[in-house]
Amino acid sequence: MTSTLSLSVEQELPLPQPPAIPNWSENYCLQAYDPATGHGFWLHLGLPVYDGGLWHDITIVYLPGGEELLVCKSFAPREGQNAPGPIGAMLRADYDAASGDWVWRFLGVAHRVKRSELHRALMPETIAQPLRFELRFSGLSRVWDLTPDVGGQVWSAQGAHWEQPCRTIGWLEYAGQRLAFNGTGIRDHTRGKRDTTHFGPHFWMHGQFPSGKCFGLLYVSATEGQPKTLNRAYVVYDGELADAQVLALPADRDFVHGFELRFRDHKGEHRVTGELLHDMTFSFFAPNEILLGRDLQHAERFLGEGQVRWTWDGELGYGLAERTVRLGADRRPDQASVSAFRAP
Repeated sequence: MTSTLSLSVEQELPLPQPPAIPNWSENYCLQAYDPATGHGFWLHLGLPVYDGGLWHDITIVYLPGGEELLVCKSFAPREGQNAPGPIGAMLRADYDAASGDWVWRFLGVAHRVKRSELHRALMPETIAQPLRFELRFSGLSRVWDLTPDVGGQVWSAQGAHWEQPCRTIGWLEYAGQRLAFNGTGIRDHTRGKRDTTHFGPHFWMHGQFPSGKCFGLLYVSATEGQPKTLNRAYVVYDGELADAQVLALPADRDFVHGFELRFRDHKGEHRVTGELLHDMTFSFFAPNEILLGRDLQHAERFLGEGQVRWTWDGELGYGLAERTVRLGADRRPDQASVSAFRAP
């Protein structure tokens, strides 16, 4: 029997066949961080909107020190796969229906690059290095269901969106060493029509703390092609997930200095400060193409995937701070990308 913290098996697993809807996609995205070793992960398996018969996998491993990463991306056909979960060329995900956990495994190679290089240009060609890992994502609360809220969003229209804070345990091997992994994590699963042409600047943030507290938020600005602003948040106390209201978001998306957010829940108002520990830069092209690094000539928006140390009421925690910068015709960030949100 599936855990009460998970969804039904039909919701957890990808649809056997994508529906006949233009630009339909199904995507899994997970993040994890182990503060004891300084290693982190950002993992993605999704269906390209132009071919529902392929899985597109992206693997990012954050290395200690905040500068170096192991990165790779690839494609694999769905035909002939002998498992119901998504399987890329080197990255695969298996669902454990008995526990409600997801187990993600990687067997292959990755390229070692510098964070600063990817912030300036697309990923350079480097010598491939062997990489292996296995991570188990176990839910810390019930799944946060945003399906009723994503109907007007261009990245999930006619679909669904689920998220869950997780404990992540496992191991990784690279550079001749094998390390245990025991850290924080989140997972999300999105289905729907995905076209980022009018995707607005956004924040997606999660944090977890030793006391068991967690928070998460998703804020997507309205645009001319997506008039509905998405603004949702949650908190977790003692394993119980409850809604929260975003009051303030960071004033910029560079996160060069410390930043903060404020939210309100049933226990009152809270101020959480963040410190960027590591970062990965992506370039986005419509309808749904993701490149590693920064394309200064052609990209429509840049995406930053930050590993963050959070402080909430003096307690240190760790998690994710994802944010986009949308570019205008003059190749400069539009105003919505650099202005702070403040609740009325």
